[in-house]
Amino acid sequence: DASDRAEVWLRGGAMAAELDTFPDGSRLLAGHREGSAGFARTMALVLGGAVFGIIVLAAAAGISTSRRSVSRIEAINATSRAIMQAGLGSRIPRRGSGDEWDELADNLNSMLDRIEELVETNRQVTDNVAHDLRTPLTRMRGRLEQATTQPLDVAAFQRLLGDTIAELDETLRTFA
Repeated sequence: DASDRAEVWLRGGAMAAELDTFPDGSRLLAGHREGSAGFARTMALVLGGAVFGIIVLAAAAGISTSRRSVSRIEAINATSRAIMQAGLGSRIPRRGSGDEWDELADNLNSMLDRIEELVETNRQVTDNVAHDLRTPLTRMRGRLEQATTQPLDVAAFQRLLGDTIAELDETLRTFA
């Protein structure tokens, strides 16, 4: 017989198989499991569940990452507000994770350190300028006060004005 049909049971399910014998004597056994539509449905449900699970996990990861980023940004904003209100003594907190947020905190803190140095240098320069101005301005004030309290002749008055102008010129040269 060129073709035999056999039905076998394999692990609790029916399997249909067909045995073909060819003229040269070789045989071919081809089979398929009956009920493969149920298997396809099961696979579709499993894959659908997996896709749904992946979407839920991705959404949870996105929300978590977003909240973490927002909390770090809020910490930077709070510190920035404190710096604007109280001065340059505050620094951006680090979390020690070594991530990009810690790198940003390090950069901002370095920038704040540099700004603090520049403000202190500016304060020192301003103090030095005030000190440098105090002496010549005090001498000029003394001369002008002398002119208002003592009677001066024209020559003495002209000398006083000349000295005051020279003192002003020297002060202007100092700052030039």
